[in-house]
Amino acid sequence: MPIISEPFKLVDIAAISVYDADEAGKRPIVLLLHGAGSGKESGLEAAHQLASAGFFAVVFDASGYGESPYAARELIDPLDIFTIYRETSGYINRLIRHLAEHPAADADRVGLIGFSMGAHIIYYYLAQERLKAVKAAVPISGSPRWDNIVRRFIVTFNQFRHLGGEETIQDYERQVSAFHPLPLLNELSELPLLILTGENDDKIPSADLEAFYHRIERNYSSKEQVKLTVYSGVGHKFTADMMSDALEWFKKYL
Repeated sequence: MPIISEPFKLVDIAAISVYDADEAGKRPIVLLLHGAGSGKESGLEAAHQLASAGFFAVVFDASGYGESPYAARELIDPLDIFTIYRETSGYINRLIRHLAEHPAADADRVGLIGFSMGAHIIYYYLAQERLKAVKAAVPISGSPRWDNIVRRFIVTFNQFRHLGGEETIQDYERQVSAFHPLPLLNELSELPLLILTGENDDKIPSADLEAFYHRIERNYSSKEQVKLTVYSGVGHKFTADMMSDALEWFKKYL
């Protein structure tokens, strides 16, 4: 069963398609969004697993990462990070429309999976500009609530520590709260959504995700289409068990 990897570029988007060349017909697409500090190559192992399971997997560099023309951009302000999130969210529809021309890809059945930063971007995408073709999503160790995230950036990132001070941090929290995806996702329904996180995640509080899950779960007529799994003893990481559960989710809903 030969798995093909096809690098391609779509103007400013560098990507790699991964799929089983021997499988006939069109396969559901799964777009993989990487975490901060890495690039599209970090998702290739997961992409091969998806391809082996019959999906057309695509990894791509976020704006400001890897082969992105914006990769050399310096992050001067914490809000610059959220610009990356929003720019990368805009890549998703462009990729789906481009892949509609590929003979092995079914652009009417699309799933999204992302870790950490990739999950933050998925939440933003679902709140803003989702195509009907996106039928399922699996955000891992990410959050739709970004005010907590900007606080962590200022406190822990060396280049932002000079901004310290509670008043300044609260001002940034207010700015981020004006555009973060949480309020727009409160009415989310019917999209099969699998939320995965670790019990010991020190970056994304599981309590935030539990509150979000309980808020949207009541919107779903079919409760099995929305699920939160908190993995015991797991920190901020993408585990094999998470990948296995994501695969089953995509097999069910794509």
